[in-house]
Amino acid sequence: MVLPRFTLLVHAIVSVVPTLQSCLPDASLPQLRENISIDGVSMPVGIWVLDWPSAEIIAHIAAIIIEEELGYNVSLDGWGCCSHTAIWALSGCPDGQECNTVDASTGARRHHLALEAWSVSSGSSSLQARDKFGSDAATNLGSIGFKGL
Repeated sequence: MVLPRFTLLVHAIVSVVPTLQSCLPDASLPQLRENISIDGVSMPVGIWVLDWPSAEIIAHIAAIIIEEELGYNVSLDGWGCCSHTAIWALSGCPDGQECNTVDASTGARRHHLALEAWSVSSGSSSLQARDKFGSDAATNLGSIGFKGL
């Protein structure tokens, strides 16, 4: 079966990439990378990672570009089971589950980006998050261009 081999390959790539010095030519040096400031708190760009292989790959590609090309620190976090967890995490819920207030430990939203979250399966969560968090709720910025099967 092809899928288990593909999954093993993805995990091998994902576990090796962080140990490399850099992936891009002229990459920003780690010690020169900066944090962003959100809700008055300095932090790395937070990427909420969904837990299927293609979502893990695209999250790591985004992290490499943000760190090495743009010069910002990145935190990969989450491993949410489903697309709706990205809506809640980006709206400020600390564990990707529906909540009523942002993460009480920091008072700030620490997840800022999620990739490969399928809007078809997260539509009602998006509306609920907008009702609870208003303009601070996660916003769908559109497709990265791949239509899927």
